[in-house]
Amino acid sequence: MISMRIKLALLTSLFALGLAHADVIGIEFTGRVVNIDSTTGNFTVVGNSGLTRANCLVDFFGTLYTVDSGQLFRINRSTGASTFVANISAGSGDVRGLASDGGGRVYMITNETPNDKLWSLNLTTGVGTLIGDTGMSLLQSLDCDNIGQLWSYDNLSQGLVRLNRMTGAAFDVNTASGSSADIQSLCFLGNNQLVGGRNQLFLINQTTGASSIIGGNLADVRGMDAQTAFPYPAIPNSFTTRLGQHTGGNVQSLVEEDDNKVETCRFIVPNQSAPPVQLEFESFSPFLQLDSYVFGMKHQALNAGSYQCEFLAFDNVANRFLLEATRTFGTTLVHQGFAGSGNLDRYVAPNGSIRVRVHIKPIGPTPVQTWCHGVDQVYWTLLPHIN
Repeated sequence: MISMRIKLALLTSLFALGLAHADVIGIEFTGRVVNIDSTTGNFTVVGNSGLTRANCLVDFFGTLYTVDSGQLFRINRSTGASTFVANISAGSGDVRGLASDGGGRVYMITNETPNDKLWSLNLTTGVGTLIGDTGMSLLQSLDCDNIGQLWSYDNLSQGLVRLNRMTGAAFDVNTASGSSADIQSLCFLGNNQLVGGRNQLFLINQTTGASSIIGGNLADVRGMDAQTAFPYPAIPNSFTTRLGQHTGGNVQSLVEEDDNKVETCRFIVPNQSAPPVQLEFESFSPFLQLDSYVFGMKHQALNAGSYQCEFLAFDNVANRFLLEATRTFGTTLVHQGFAGSGNLDRYVAPNGSIRVRVHIKPIGPTPVQTWCHGVDQVYWTLLPHIN
């Protein structure tokens, strides 16, 4: 993260240059780095990176990165100078967007045939790990809002789209909104408002996809990010689902998902001594007896063996939560959980309620950066009892 002293010094210098609200930093296709005022679209030049095909920009804990012609570079936010990091090893290498989820993971879109692909990116090696096919063919830009939802912009026909972090699939927010070649970069501000642009700056409605002009006289900006990282949500204490549909709890801990699944934002467990993340799920079965009962989650960790997950189910006979299984996270995204056995009816309350608690906590002697990359999906398998 950028220190508060550096942030204040940066903002003071921008104010002196006549940009009292220069809360966005951007890079033009021809490599020039600029500070942008999100309220007016006006900009000042930071410096030239020396690049000629810069097509994205991401702030990763205070360090800026871009990609030019399949090569990853660091950008000095004070001078604009670029430093080569690595060659991109992912698909075509034609990167159209970079975004950080704010907690240790960087996502990347590459232009592919027939459809663009979503990847996670290692900023040290340049190696990408494929997440999936977006289903769209001209995505430009990528950013992450403050609940962990990925957004991009389809310049072919769809306009503003959401991306599923698990599968890569893109969803048009409004099929009637259309697209615009004037939006080649996206940036979420500290208030979670979305701006985008290319030669001018626009405010973009995340519900309708409609854009309204803010102003400015930019010059083919292809990547933007906020000058100051916005706060991500605190650890969600609990939330409730009904067959995968959210019904209560911390709404900010969820983003939309299809097929009776729930996807939570990423969250931080600061250290080993901190309380574990505690999530509680509740489902209501239309049947008071079950043939099968499975609870599972997909999740992963930055470091293998550094996180542990405890699954507890509410036993209505004992009238308390009982530990069903303990699992250790790995760096590979996997499905873990437990399958109910024995008298399954003990899981079902008289009103048809089935409850599970999940405790996620760091293990080991001295975990330093304990950022959990899941709870990515939660799902139930509830089958009717056949007499």
